[in-house]
Amino acid sequence: MALIGIAGTAIIGYSVYKMGVGALDAMTEAEPRPIPEVVMTEEESTAATEKFDGFKTALETGASEEKTFSFTGQEINTMLRADPDIRALGESVFVTIENGEVNGEISLNLGNVIPFLEGRYANGAATFSISASDGRMYVYVEEFRMKGENASSELQDQLRQQNLAEEMNTDPEFQQAMTHIDTIEVVEDKVVVTLK
Repeated sequence: MALIGIAGTAIIGYSVYKMGVGALDAMTEAEPRPIPEVVMTEEESTAATEKFDGFKTALETGASEEKTFSFTGQEINTMLRADPDIRALGESVFVTIENGEVNGEISLNLGNVIPFLEGRYANGAATFSISASDGRMYVYVEEFRMKGENASSELQDQLRQQNLAEEMNTDPEFQQAMTHIDTIEVVEDKVVVTLK
């Protein structure tokens, strides 16, 4: 589920590549934008962590009596901030899921990703479509906004054609995990993962 943050980083990188370094000032800011806090009780946070642990175990072993896992935006936000490997990224991303849409708010210090961009922040938001079939993940941008405004139609058209999970699909560890996944769907206010 770190995919939203990774996808956000991919959007920025792809955008800068397509528009040129001269677009940096237009697309980035010198200050971060506040990201909403995750509001969950201790009990809810513990339950979310246990759910993700069970999901990770099912993916690693391929053996689970439970075949369907569903995650709310708040549960995904909790996981992003709890995992020490991606905490820095998680604190730069906030996910909401409503009416079958996944939305991500991003305020990313680009210097953590691309050293020469230290001091520039990617502050934006995107709506994603997420699915999986035949052992592959598909993540596409439906809408992309930066600095409070819609990106150009040309850039959005280019982004809509890019599967942001394509690089992950070539990773052997990710491929192995995907062999245990039948489908990924966005249903109302949850991401629903069905295992084989």
